[in-house]
Amino acid sequence: MIIDIEINGDHLMSNSFESIIQDNRIVGSYKQILPEDAALLGAAVGTWLKNKATIAIARDFRIDSRMMKRAFTGGLMSTGVSALDFHGSPTPLLQFYIRRFGADAGVMFTSGHYEDDKTSIRIFDETGAELTFKKLNEILEIYKNKNIRRVSPAEMINIEDATGATDVYIEGIKNVIDRESIANSNFKVVIDCALGPTSIVFPSILNDLNVEVIAINSFNPKIIPKSLPNSESLVSLAKTVIANDANLGVAFDVEGGRAVFCDEKGKLRSSDSVAAGLVSYIADRSLGDIILSESISKNVDMMVEKMDKDGVKVIRVRDYPGAIASKIREEGGIFGASDTGSFWAPAFTVDSDGMFVALKVLEVLSKLNQPLSSYLDKMRLLPMKIKSIEVKNNLNNNLFAYLEEIVAYEKDLQFKYNIDILSGTKVVFTRGWVSVYASHQDSKIINLVAEADDDKVMNNILKSVIDKIQKFIAN
Repeated sequence: MIIDIEINGDHLMSNSFESIIQDNRIVGSYKQILPEDAALLGAAVGTWLKNKATIAIARDFRIDSRMMKRAFTGGLMSTGVSALDFHGSPTPLLQFYIRRFGADAGVMFTSGHYEDDKTSIRIFDETGAELTFKKLNEILEIYKNKNIRRVSPAEMINIEDATGATDVYIEGIKNVIDRESIANSNFKVVIDCALGPTSIVFPSILNDLNVEVIAINSFNPKIIPKSLPNSESLVSLAKTVIANDANLGVAFDVEGGRAVFCDEKGKLRSSDSVAAGLVSYIADRSLGDIILSESISKNVDMMVEKMDKDGVKVIRVRDYPGAIASKIREEGGIFGASDTGSFWAPAFTVDSDGMFVALKVLEVLSKLNQPLSSYLDKMRLLPMKIKSIEVKNNLNNNLFAYLEEIVAYEKDLQFKYNIDILSGTKVVFTRGWVSVYASHQDSKIINLVAEADDDKVMNNILKSVIDKIQKFIAN
């Protein structure tokens, strides 16, 4: 059912979450998701859960996320469900708590990347994993039909603060990495917390591990900020790493679930290359399957094949929310990686955790006693083609959003889809891909990296994307 509302001439759409479902998530602008929608959704989730169930709820620091969370919580309470309030917290901390202490579900309110005016509502099951589409659809059916279970005030349960959750997470994450090796290395690390709640957790973890921390964008903004990381913030990260002679730079997304890495030379490293480095390290020490997104560089497969180790194989899946985590559970996988800046370590968490993977990178550097640049450079086995283009007036972020919106390329090139890789976007074709991302030296320069199973295909898909970019610049 769709209810159209006219307010001050703006055409708003309410009670129609089907139109804003993006890969098992609810994502919409302030005109698409109203506070009353969030309240009804909270009531639908509460109805879907059993009476007196407990649901963990968190948000990022944005004021619209706070508003939506409060509206959602009101609807939830009306159904007799208990709410455990994490206030502003990173998504990985919320998911860790759900898994460790047995909440019945969880909800995270956060902003979209490249889309400042959009809110994302992520719903997790009792394991901390995102709901499957089947389960999400069950909630949406309750929402549409307004078949809500209401309780009397006497049956309502107060909201409780998640006291001590941060401390539990910090101790948990330190128990699954080599603390001594990291502490003895005297690292210096620059972190960009994207004006998100990672800032209240990760600096403390690094300090406890004897890591010198230089934190940027690590405060609670009073106004709605631009979504980070963006091209300018990544250039700032790279320059800060160089200026402070740091060993590593890390830029998180606003939730803390994804991360972009910068080596000691100030060069941004792709998720593909970081995945290759981590897979090499982990597979050398453990047996089990490696679960990868279908569009991540084939270089990772070649690297695993070169290791020639029995008991380690690569499985690829389309990276829908929850897909890699689900496959890891099914196959007993030991590690997962996506070109979106997401990494899965099932020994610690069911979903991607940017903070954990940053610590794992530090562990790798400490154990192997070499800088990130030289370690990742050794992982490159597959040829690639690189181009650079100047984009005037800092149009990078708009360009990335533009490429994200493109739904069709030339049919003979067999375009498939676009991926937000945090530092830019990746355009995926049937036989290869082209990554478009900000230069670490100048936010007005964009780099293009192409990989394909054939030189001719690589040249063609690279030309196709360059043509699209030049058209964007011209317009």
